[in-house]
Amino acid sequence: LGYFKSHGKFFTADQFKKYDIDYVGRSLGYQKSSFQEYPRLLSSQHRKKIIELQSWIPFDDVQKEKIVSHINWVIQNQIVPRKVFLSAIDFCWINKIEVPSYSALSTLITDAYNVFERSLIEILSKNLTTVHHEKIRSLLSSSKSFTLLKRINQSVRPMEVKGSVEEFKIFYYYFNAFKKPIEALNLSDQATEYFGTWVQKAKTGQLSSFTDKNKIALHILCYIKNRLYLRNDFLMDIFLKTVQS
Repeated sequence: LGYFKSHGKFFTADQFKKYDIDYVGRSLGYQKSSFQEYPRLLSSQHRKKIIELQSWIPFDDVQKEKIVSHINWVIQNQIVPRKVFLSAIDFCWINKIEVPSYSALSTLITDAYNVFERSLIEILSKNLTTVHHEKIRSLLSSSKSFTLLKRINQSVRPMEVKGSVEEFKIFYYYFNAFKKPIEALNLSDQATEYFGTWVQKAKTGQLSSFTDKNKIALHILCYIKNRLYLRNDFLMDIFLKTVQS
């Protein structure tokens, strides 16, 4: 009961801490307590009783679907895995649903991510043209230029700022070239950053290793949109500093 009240889920007897067992035993007047023999049937009966006493709902297929629906909604708005995981736990607590095991919850989240990504890839398959794919291939084929575009020069020297403006124009060009499929994705800024950050960290060869060209496009388009916004913010900061100085 104590574990459930503090964690919203159950643990097996071998996971019980000895000092917790001793404390409960002393509280109930037992000199020596042990859970070496805790029949599965008795454990199941206790779990049902505890859930009933706490007015909670056991984790079953119906509650699983509710949690999955919540995870799907969260992923569309906040795609950072750790935050999705914590949000799912909060959802269970708010709705008094027995919290699934770490393994079960991780599987639900992973499956939801895969479904979400496949839905985006499907959208791109209907909105990307041969010309779009050719532009992506051209961009990736120039690995040196692509690598240089990953860097944002934060210098405020006139010549350096001029170079940053030219790089911004390149992103602006690609953003407009892919405007229709980018709008079709309709991704939140958080989701755009999530898929785009992978490109920022990856080497060009890693992108080319994807067998699905639409999956490559998903990451590249998110990267273009995210970096365009970042560069725009950076140039605005420079402009304001220049005006104020």
